[in-house]
Amino acid sequence: MYEVYLYETYNRDVPRLLHSPYSANLNKLSNGKVKLVLDGIDQFEFSLNAQHEAYQTFTPIVNHVEVKELKSGKTVFLGRIRSMGNAMQGFEQSLTAESLLSYLYDGYQVFQELSSSSIEAFFKALINQHNKTVESHKQFQVGRVTVTNSTDNVFRGIGYGTTMDVIKDKLINRLGGYLKIDTQTSPVTIHYLASVGKIDNSSPLEMGRNVLTANRLISTDDLATRIIPVGADIEGTHGENDTNSDVNRPKVTIASVNNGKVYLDDKELQAQFGVIPHIETFSDVHTPAILKTKGQNWLATQKKFLTSWSITAANLALLNRDMRDFEVGNFYPIKIPLIAAEENVQVIEKSIDILQPERSDLRLGDKYKTLSRLQNELKTEQKSADQVRQSANTQTIEQVNNLEARLQALEESGTAKGIDVSESNSGVDWAALAAEGYTFAMIAFDNEAESHLQGAQNFQCGLFVNSMATNSTEAAAEADLVCDLADSYRISYPISFSWNYESEQHMQNKGLSPSKTAVSDIALAFLNRVTERGYQALNFSDVTFYNQYFDDRVKLFDWWLERLNVSSPGISCMLWRDTKKDGLNLNQSFKKEV
Repeated sequence: MYEVYLYETYNRDVPRLLHSPYSANLNKLSNGKVKLVLDGIDQFEFSLNAQHEAYQTFTPIVNHVEVKELKSGKTVFLGRIRSMGNAMQGFEQSLTAESLLSYLYDGYQVFQELSSSSIEAFFKALINQHNKTVESHKQFQVGRVTVTNSTDNVFRGIGYGTTMDVIKDKLINRLGGYLKIDTQTSPVTIHYLASVGKIDNSSPLEMGRNVLTANRLISTDDLATRIIPVGADIEGTHGENDTNSDVNRPKVTIASVNNGKVYLDDKELQAQFGVIPHIETFSDVHTPAILKTKGQNWLATQKKFLTSWSITAANLALLNRDMRDFEVGNFYPIKIPLIAAEENVQVIEKSIDILQPERSDLRLGDKYKTLSRLQNELKTEQKSADQVRQSANTQTIEQVNNLEARLQALEESGTAKGIDVSESNSGVDWAALAAEGYTFAMIAFDNEAESHLQGAQNFQCGLFVNSMATNSTEAAAEADLVCDLADSYRISYPISFSWNYESEQHMQNKGLSPSKTAVSDIALAFLNRVTERGYQALNFSDVTFYNQYFDDRVKLFDWWLERLNVSSPGISCMLWRDTKKDGLNLNQSFKKEV
């Protein structure tokens, strides 16, 4: 799940909550989609209706928005509002924000002579010039530069244009690479990277497992079977003194070294696809022989067939804590034999609907392939498809339908159902609970803990400690004991600190005063030690103790809140205990990220 914050200015010092899954309905966004891209500027498009308290209060360029993923606390988008619109139908206001990388369009470049400059030095010169032309919050510091060429030199001066346009023209369009920023630094760090991402074999995109829809496109838009290479303008009296920019001038061609022909042919491709011409300009080449060599190299290595994927995938991280969400830039195995042979493909675009985080729309590719490679793959795919068609159709359809049903249940309820149990709950009928739809259990660290863990083997399990600690040292020791038990079992849910009325009474019986600072120090020692041991830390309390005993340091951690017989918890929390029945605490509103 996601929360969205509005900042009045670029300082981002006074956040205003625009959207939370726990906000009242009138103060939720009606739409919200984050578009993350490998090559370009991320965007967040959202809308809100007239009843939202923020309706018609936005200022473009000045206001900034942040989208945070609640489970990890990670910022998935941070940028400024760029455009706004209003629709009479439904009286909705629609807004588009773009990431801080767009600041590169606000700065500009002037002429500089930078011959024999390394790529890193050239990039730094562009950023330094950019920083001179913009306000401090739009400035960047240069991080890693890993793009290289054969000599690691660029022989280019800098002309006039926005910083982004010049970077694209002088670097990205010629040398490739990706611009990536780190918004957690001040100023923002910008990297120019030759490659992004890693191969993640742990999260394959697989038919019947997590793929809901898939489309594979093979495009020939960039295919050419004949190239006409042209070089620099030919010097002479061909209008050099004419100030009209529309004057056409003759250029170097390969006719003199190619039997009078200005073109080069790929006979193999022409035999199958006919003549498809393409003119390629090499503006720095003045010699026909060199031009011909460059043309032949281009024809031999041209990008022929573009393959790409569009996939709607289930975010299994919401159904299984051991799974990870898909990240832009990473490579994932695609296993859909009815469509294509298995291959690792890079995620180049991801769309997140913050109101329906169960599904991710992914674009993968783009991969360019030669004719021979594509033909070999198509033959392999045909053979694989024949085998799969005969054995897996019915099973696959059933798997996809089951996955759809699980996602639909998440979408409709927005929660996972679970219980918490302690030694006062002996003889729990775990099979009956599973039949009723309960999927997780928070188990007290007491004399019955191991028995409950063994009985709940088909449940996702977490642990909690009813703390009797009176100082930080004792709290850290409690955390180590419960983590030692967790190490022996498959604990996939959080380990929680619980400060309750028995904890309060125990401290008072020791002659100690349970002040807010003292209790917060104890909680922090427990929560930090759990985190150090590699588990997710959670803090439990009711509303009274939430306000009475815990300061802002503790409230940075995820919360488990008890608040009974109300329609919503009223406080942002990961787990909400809202029902007690038959001696069991039925936690019916557990955020599904966990």
